[in-house]
Amino acid sequence: MNKITPLETKCLANMPVVLDAIATTIDTLSEILNPQYDRIEEYLTEFFDKHKRLKFDFENGREFQSKYIFTDRFTQYKKGALRDLTTVLELYYCIPFGKNVRNGVSFSVQFGYTVDETQNEVYFGLGETDSAQYLTDEWIEKIKTESAGDWEIYTEDGYIEFQITPDDQLTDDKIARCGEDFKNRILKPLLKQLQ
Repeated sequence: MNKITPLETKCLANMPVVLDAIATTIDTLSEILNPQYDRIEEYLTEFFDKHKRLKFDFENGREFQSKYIFTDRFTQYKKGALRDLTTVLELYYCIPFGKNVRNGVSFSVQFGYTVDETQNEVYFGLGETDSAQYLTDEWIEKIKTESAGDWEIYTEDGYIEFQITPDDQLTDDKIARCGEDFKNRILKPLLKQLQ
């Protein structure tokens, strides 16, 4: 009995093309998202410089253009070998920042692209890592109401993100608009609230 199905045979025969398509697509997406990282980092730097009395600064854990395939950023293998393959591909950017005082608060801007069995999204998100002091349910609900219809919106306790599900209408401009709306509708209101 042959264990390899006709689909698997075709996949194996075309694997070099599939891998090349994945690599070039992720590289192209990186070229689109890298400037978003720079813009957000620059915006936060200007805010921190202008409002030094707030004592906010960048924290450890920044990630720029981290790529994960067949594993995710939560699974760490010390030997660098994948033991269990998972159907996941992620291009991940993270800019953590916080208030470095007693009872301080920390936030994390996270964006990129992720695909697995349940999701296929380009996303721009903001999370509060300690507790939902600022990203309260009411604050998140207000953002959702103001942004309804523009982007898909995902939320959980102390976290909100704008999402784009890739389709044949996905463009560089659409991703850039989502990033700009994230900055103007989520990040700026949070920073204004922190003042």
